[in-house]
Amino acid sequence: MKNNKLKFFITFILIFLTVRVLTKDIDIIQFKNILKTVNLNYVSLGFIALFVYLLIEMVIIDDLLKSIHKVKGYWISFKAMVVGQYYSLITPFSSGGQPVQLYVMGKDKVPLSKATAVLVNKFVFFQVGVTIYSMVLFLYNFSQFKDILQKAFLFVSIGLTVNVVGLTFIIMLFYNPHKLKYIVYKSLKVLNKIKIIKNVNKKYKKFSRYVNEYKAHIIMIRNNKYLMIKSIVLTFIQLTAYFSITYFVYRAFNLKGHTFVEILSLQSFLYMAVCFMPLPGTLGVGEIGFHAILGIVFKQNVLVYAMLLWRLISYYANLIISGVMTLIIHIIDKKNEKILKKKID
Repeated sequence: MKNNKLKFFITFILIFLTVRVLTKDIDIIQFKNILKTVNLNYVSLGFIALFVYLLIEMVIIDDLLKSIHKVKGYWISFKAMVVGQYYSLITPFSSGGQPVQLYVMGKDKVPLSKATAVLVNKFVFFQVGVTIYSMVLFLYNFSQFKDILQKAFLFVSIGLTVNVVGLTFIIMLFYNPHKLKYIVYKSLKVLNKIKIIKNVNKKYKKFSRYVNEYKAHIIMIRNNKYLMIKSIVLTFIQLTAYFSITYFVYRAFNLKGHTFVEILSLQSFLYMAVCFMPLPGTLGVGEIGFHAILGIVFKQNVLVYAMLLWRLISYYANLIISGVMTLIIHIIDKKNEKILKKKID
């Protein structure tokens, strides 16, 4: 409970500081004038894109639950999606989402092993999807946006490298876990020689145990080619919906000259540049990245306002919706527990 309070406090402070920095130079009169010209139809499309992103998240979880646990109905999937979103948004590296999802599914009688299998495979599909998606856009648009990428090349490169390494690990975990163990063991030995880590055997045994556990979970889905392809395709659509929020913000300010694919590409570069940052919702660094990478397509007089609208839709709306729904789910579950207790008594 104390950890949760600390997370809420840190997130609140980051939100406060981010909003304070972004709004300190805002001209109220200019803000009112710009607000009058904003195309609300495109703002609405931005919110619809967010809902599509959330809906697909739930569908993928539901498909995996049906395949692994044979459970019917969307309620468990909906709850897992909502609480996962909320806790991911308020924790560094989105690390709080999966433990709470395990807890929620456990309360609905989903065995821990099967709930873990659902989340492991969901993570695998997302990593495969986002890495391929971003790599294709990066290579396709590199020559066109090389000047922009120079500003954030280091961060985009690190993000892409982290995801490509992760994808490589996933592929090896799928098809050659013994080779993966061998590579990690040799890497640990090298790190030990240069005095970066100690207790090589202890760390290797821990890693080997994780590999064996994940292999058991992943093998459930590996043979279901239809579900695997469907989930990756849905992840592509989900990413397109989420990244397209930036395009709808662009059009909301009545800007033209850059295509949907161009804006989508820049937003994927931004995602790669900040995804490895250990901050809840990449608060602060997301805004800096937006200014550096998307500043070229947004006019300077609307850049700050566009950044605020983008954050409002992509982060704050998601945080508020998932937070309110998490509270409602908690209240409903408490009532159901009381009713069940009365029946038992």
